[in-house]
Amino acid sequence: MACLLRLAAGAAPPPHRHRIDEECVVLEGRLRIGDAIELDAGAFHLARAGSLHERVWTGAGATIDLHGAVPDVGDLI
Repeated sequence: MACLLRLAAGAAPPPHRHRIDEECVVLEGRLRIGDAIELDAGAFHLARAGSLHERVWTGAGATIDLHGAVPDVGDLI
C-alpha cells in the first residue's frame, strides 16, 4: 500500500503492529512517535516488520507519504 495521508491537528492513529516494513516521509508539518522521536518536514522513519508503534500523533497537523501493508483491524492494539 502507498498513500498520502493528511492528519488534522491533534490526530493520533491507534497503536498498531507492522506486518511488513513501513516507510514514512513527512512532507509537511510535524509528526511525533512516542516521547523521543519528532519528525519535521523532510524526515524519514522506518518501522520494521513486527514492531509496535508507540503513540503516533501530530499537534498542528501533518501530511505524510506512507508505504506499507494495508491496515488490518487485527494489527490494532
